[in-house]
Amino acid sequence: MTPREFVQPEQSNTVKAAVHGAMLVGAVACCLYNGAAYYYRRETHNGVNAVVYGLLIALEVVNVQHHRSVMGTPTSVTDEG
Repeated sequence: MTPREFVQPEQSNTVKAAVHGAMLVGAVACCLYNGAAYYYRRETHNGVNAVVYGLLIALEVVNVQHHRSVMGTPTSVTDEG
């Protein structure tokens, strides 16, 4: 698969969701660290970083949801009686 094929909307959404999920985990860790650092040290850059990472968290949640929705939802077996 070429990079051009990979970036097409209908291709490799599982991988794309996983990458955005990893970014989400990293953004949460950075946000928590910077939030705690700002709380204890009151250094402006830590507060700004916490806000920026908070925005990144929101963006990554949207990206993960998008790629998961494109993948489709698993079908469940129900008892229809």
